[in-house]
Amino acid sequence: MERLLDARFADARFAATREDLTPLLEDLHAGLSALFPAPGGVRVSPEEQQALRAKFVGTVDTLEDVLEAIDRADRAGRARGLRAREGR
Repeated sequence: MERLLDARFADARFAATREDLTPLLEDLHAGLSALFPAPGGVRVSPEEQQALRAKFVGTVDTLEDVLEAIDRADRAGRARGLRAREGR
């Protein structure tokens, strides 16, 4: 995921966006690590698992919304650039 974002946001226009996504990615990583601990790791209680899953789903939903907004903005920017080059 990190490599994908690094490639997607290598453009200077998206530098701030990359920084803004880092906390969401860290939340996802922490949630997955807690839900699926390494061998020998401490497993959380069923109640904690339920809470972690709910938080994980919320974070994924937020990340999806952010990435969709970025995609729409990028497409709109490209369309504006194309119209400007065509003299519209």
